[in-house]
Order: sequence, then structure tokens, then C-alpha cells
Amino acid sequence: MSVQIQEIRVKNLGPIDQFSMKLGIFNLIYGRNEKGKTFLVEFLIRSLFRNPRLWKLRSEQGTGKVHVGGLEETVIEFSPLKDRKLEDYWEGSATGLPPDFSKLLTVKGAEVDLARVDGGVGKAVVKHYLSSQDLIDQIESRISPTIQETEIKDGNLIGAKRGEIKRYDELKNGLENVDRLFGQIDQAYSGSVIKMLGDEKIELEEKLKQMNRAKRYLAYRTAEGIKHLEKEKACINPEKLKEVGEAVGFYQKKQREMDQKRREQKESEKEAQHFDWLKKAKEVYHEQLVQSSFKPRPLFLILGLVMAGLSLAGLYFKIILGSAIAIVCAVFFGFLYLKKIQTRAGQILKNEELRKLSEEFRNRFGQELTGIPLIEALCDELSTHHHRSEVLKEQLDREDRELGNLQQTVEDHLYHLVGEKVTKESWGKTIRKLEINMAELESKIRDREKILAGLKVAASDYVSEDPGMKYSEKDDLECKEALNQIELRIGEETGKLNNLKQRICDQTEDPISTDWETAIQHFRDKRKDLTMAYKQIAAEIIGKKAVFDVLQDLRKDEDTKIDDGLKSDCITLPLKQITRRYNGLRLEKDQLIVSDDYNDFPISELSTGAQEQVLLALRIGFASKLLGKESLFLILDDAFQYSDWERREWLMDVIVDLAKSGWQILYFTMDDHIKTLFESKGKPFGKGFRMCELKGSGK
Repeated sequence: MSVQIQEIRVKNLGPIDQFSMKLGIFNLIYGRNEKGKTFLVEFLIRSLFRNPRLWKLRSEQGTGKVHVGGLEETVIEFSPLKDRKLEDYWEGSATGLPPDFSKLLTVKGAEVDLARVDGGVGKAVVKHYLSSQDLIDQIESRISPTIQETEIKDGNLIGAKRGEIKRYDELKNGLENVDRLFGQIDQAYSGSVIKMLGDEKIELEEKLKQMNRAKRYLAYRTAEGIKHLEKEKACINPEKLKEVGEAVGFYQKKQREMDQKRREQKESEKEAQHFDWLKKAKEVYHEQLVQSSFKPRPLFLILGLVMAGLSLAGLYFKIILGSAIAIVCAVFFGFLYLKKIQTRAGQILKNEELRKLSEEFRNRFGQELTGIPLIEALCDELSTHHHRSEVLKEQLDREDRELGNLQQTVEDHLYHLVGEKVTKESWGKTIRKLEINMAELESKIRDREKILAGLKVAASDYVSEDPGMKYSEKDDLECKEALNQIELRIGEETGKLNNLKQRICDQTEDPISTDWETAIQHFRDKRKDLTMAYKQIAAEIIGKKAVFDVLQDLRKDEDTKIDDGLKSDCITLPLKQITRRYNGLRLEKDQLIVSDDYNDFPISELSTGAQEQVLLALRIGFASKLLGKESLFLILDDAFQYSDWERREWLMDVIVDLAKSGWQILYFTMDDHIKTLFESKGKPFGKGFRMCELKGSGK
């Protein structure tokens, strides 16, 4: 059954003296500016809904009644003065109406939004109408953020140090301090701590005595070790070792020099290997040349000289032709003389002895024998190599004898150092071994001397008998430090017995003269009070935290409920009918998304006209969802005044369709164009279309 406003009666409402109107399914109330249209809309809000304060209405209320049918079998009268409103009639059937239910059924002053939140309709608005999250929020608001953020881990409450957690920590720390003080009472009052410390002191003192004997025994052993090392070191004469080392170095250096001389001698000897043969060849060659020599007759020489003289005379007397002929003749006779000499020399070379000599020369030196000058030159060169070879050989013989003497000296020295003969090949190894041994002995002696100095034990205090304990400087220091600490703790524990009672009396506010038993009993009573307060605050935090965790689970269920509600026919059918495009809604995080067959759009990104359509569909859908699909009424206060004329036509078609589906439309306007549209669209409704013009007074 649809719920509709049947009649409005009002008087003394702003500029309206008196007004009454019986309503149909499609209604228009027209009034120019300052004629009371807004006053009339606010009167309806005050009369019908619980929370008119949400609208920030004017103080002018007027008097009158609003008749509503469909709530019960009879018509119900509503007025601003009556406490019972529309929401009260639905409490038995609806699952809790939202506090701003009037926002669903009223659009005042072209409001397109349902709540004052950034970005338009979102989760904060939708949860008002499709879930019980408002109730969850109210319960959750009674649980402090401190408890909400608290974690329970291993029996401990972990959270920010404020509020209940701060109080919890204070009580917990106070209880722990009291428990620690009880522990101190158990120990100090019984005297067991002091007795235990005294036993430890006796044990440490005995250990220190044994450690001292071990130290004196170590000093004795160290001194004996130094004596033994000194004795071993004395067997090696460092000066003799240095001397023999230098001798070995000199021997090796001399040997290297002699090896180099031997190589040079061998090279010189090789270069002078043909020297003796060349000396003999030189003598033979010279003798053969002397025996075969002759003096050619000087006829051609004399004739040549005469012709040369005639040539000069011709030049002097300027007889050019005669001088030229004389020169030619002089050259001719000189040539004949030289030819004679060459012929004779060739005959000499053809001598058999000289031939063999030349052949041997070629074999030895790889070149042809051309005469005495070549032999002379080679003799001089080979003589130098021969002489160097002989000199080096004499030097090597002498140095070899000296090196033998040096070798014998080194062997004698090493024998005295090591007690056995050392071969030449082992000289260096033996000397290095002796040097290393000497260095090691000196290092060991120095190390033991440092140890002995560090022990600071006089020779007269040495102990030669092993005490059966190994001395450790670290253990000795630790033992002394431990003894000092024990003595300090004994003093502290003794002092605790004197001031522990004072600390207990400070806690219990008893005078210091109170006996031990009474003070301790009073202290137990205080602990009991602290424990009770601690358990109480812990129980409160744990209980509220448990409720908060349950609320979070319920909130998840409510989110599912919201999602299901947006997908329900109550929401989607009005959306399709009104927008003629969009067919689905969903929430993403806190943003409402509207969908068509191709795309998804955040509602905040839609045009103003599209938002008007979607929000109108939401109003109808939310109301239907809350009230079980009943048709209601819509109060529209110039809801289309900011829309262009084309969109107005479309929106008018939407509300016409709503009216046809059973929704009552009450439209208030001062716009002539909208008035004309209503008159045109209202004719098909017949008597269901009602229109009234406000004139400021009267009807």
C-alpha cells in the first residue's frame, strides 16, 4: 500500500496567512519569490520527520496539519507540534531508520546530494540506508582509540602509553616493584644472602693463596728457563759467527770473480788458438818472398821519365802537340814497367809452398791471403788475445791457491761452532741455522725476562715445589676483583638490613618503630589492593578489545550487506528507469561507482544532470529498501531549476514515470517554464494532477 500526503492545511506561515490543498498523485505548487513557497516546504519537513534540525530551517513555524494516508487504516494527522513522526510508524517493520530519513524523500532548493561529504554519495552515506553500521559506529565510539589499537601478545597488553594503557602500565609496574621488594625481603630478612656471600669470600681467599703459590712457582720456573737459555746461547760465539759469515761471503764473492775470469780466459784462448801457426806462416811467407824477388830492368822506367821531361819542356816552350805526344809516351812506358812487376809477383805466388800456405790460411781465417800486410795485422790482433789469456791463467792459478786457503779457514771455524765438519755446499745453510738459533734464543730470553718482570716476585720468594695449579694473571685479577665485589656486596647487604625496613615503612606509611612482622603484613595488604586494581583495568581493556574485534567482524559483514543492497532490485530498477542508461552500482573503497553496458564511472565525475538522476534513483531505492518496496512521496523544492531546458524535459519524464508507478510527486517551483511543463505533463493524470499558486495570503 502506497503512503501519500492527502491534504495540507496551514496558516500564519510567513507571508502565507492561510493555505489548504488536497493532493493527487502528481502535484505542482507554484509561487513567485517571497510568496511563502520555502516556508511551506519547511512546514512539511517539521511536520513529517523526526530530525528537522538537519535542514537548518528558519525559526518561523506557523500552525497547521498534514494528512497522510497509507500508514494505517485511517488517515494520520501530522504537525510540527506532534512528537510522533513518519519514522515512528515504521519502527516495527524496518530495521532501524537512519537519523536523516527526511533527506531521502525531500530535495530542497535543488539539492542533489544526500549528505555533506566530499566527493558526493559514498560509503558514509550508503551505510546510513543499507546497513547497521551507524549502530556499530556508536558502539565503537565508546571504545577509546587506545584500546582499539592495543594488541594482546603472550598475555601482555601492548599499546600507546596513554589512557587506559598508561594506567595499566602504571599499575603493572607498581605491582612489579612491590614483588621485587618482597623478593628482597625474602632474601635480606632471612640473612641467607649475607651467609652465601661470606662462604664465597672464604672460597675466594683460599683460591688467591693457591694462586699466589702458583705465581711464585711460575717465577722460579721462568728464572730457571732463562738460565738454561743463556747457557745454550753461550755455546754460540756471536763474533766468531759473524767472522765466519763474512769469510763465507768473501769466499763466494771471490769464487764468482774467478768464474768470470775463467770465462774471459777461455774466450781469449779461443780467439788466439791460431796465433802460433800464424807466426810460423809469417816467417815462411817472408822467406819465400825474399828468395823469389827480382829487380826488373829500369829501361821502361827511364824512358818514361825522359818522356815526362820532354812533355814539361814542350809545355814551357808552348809546343802543345809535342808536349801531348811526350805525355802519352810517358804513360805507356810506365804501364809496361808495372806490368813486368805484376807478372813477376804472379810467378812468386804460383810457388807450391806459398800455395799451401795460402790454402791453410783460408781454412783457418775464412779469407784469401793477399800479402804480408794481412798477416801482420792478424798477428797483432791474435797476439793481444794470446797475451790476455796467459795473464788471466797466471792470475787464476794464484787466486785458486788463495781460495783454497780461505776454504780451509772457513771449514775450521765451522767445525769449532757446530762440532763437526761442514761441506762447502752446506756453509750458508749452517750459518743461517746458527743465526736463527741465536735470534730465537735471544727472543725466548727476552720473553721470559718480561714474564718474570711482570710477575714482580723477588728471587728470595721463589717456590720450587709445584702447587698443582697453573698461574693465570687473568684469573688472578678476576679473583681479586670478585673478592672486592663480594666485600662490597656484604657491606651493601648489611646496609640493606638497616634501610629495608625504612623502605617498607615508606610504602605502608608506618613509623620506623613498627616491628618487622606488622610492617610486612601491612605491605602484603597493599600488594593485594594493587593486584585487584591491576586485574580490574586489565579485564576492562581485554573486554573492550574483544568487543572491538567482534565489531570489526560485524563491519565486514555489513560491508557485504551494503554490496548486496546496491545490487538489489530495489536499487537497480529505479536506476535503470530514471537514468535510461545506468544499470549497476557498487562501492570501491569509499567511492560510489555507477555502471552502464560499457564503462564504469565515479558518481563524482558525472555531469550535474546525470548526478540528479542517479541520486533521485537512490532516494527512491533507499526508501523502498527500508520500507519493503512501498511507494512513497517525493517533495521536490525546485529540484530542476538549475537544469537546462532539454534536461528538464527528461527529468519531467522521469517523475511522470514515477507518478505512474505509484510515487506521489509534490513539486514546488517559482519557474514559469517548469510550471508550463507540469501543466503539459499533468493532463494525462486527469484528477490525479493538482496545481496551486501561492499569492502570499489567502488560498
